[in-house]
Amino acid sequence: MATIPHQGHRHNQVAEYWKEFSPLHNINEKTPPTIVFLGTNDYYLPVSAAKKYTGIMTEKGRRCDLKPYDGKQHGFCNFEHKDDYTKVLIEVVLFLVSPGYLKSAPTLQNK
Repeated sequence: MATIPHQGHRHNQVAEYWKEFSPLHNINEKTPPTIVFLGTNDYYLPVSAAKKYTGIMTEKGRRCDLKPYDGKQHGFCNFEHKDDYTKVLIEVVLFLVSPGYLKSAPTLQNK
C-alpha cells in the first residue's frame, strides 16, 4: 500500500503505531462512505495527501468525497467562522442523505 510520509505535528508521539489508526492504511470493505473537508491552505494536511486518499478509496470501491475550501486553513469550519461552519454542516447533511443515513435535506432556522 502507498505510504504518505508525514513527520509533522507531534508525529514523534505516535511514530511507533501511527499505521494502526491511519485512515489511509486501514481502508477495507468495511470502510464507510467518507467525506473530507479541507482548506487548500491547511498546514497539517496537504491537498495532495487528501487527493491520494480519495483516489485509493475509489480504487478500492469505497466512496470518498473531497470538499476543498479555497484559501482556507486548518480548522476553518468551526463555530468562530459561522459562514464556513454553516456551509460544512449543510454539506454533511447532504452527504448523509445521499446513502439514506438521513431522510431529508437540511433546513436552516434562525434562533
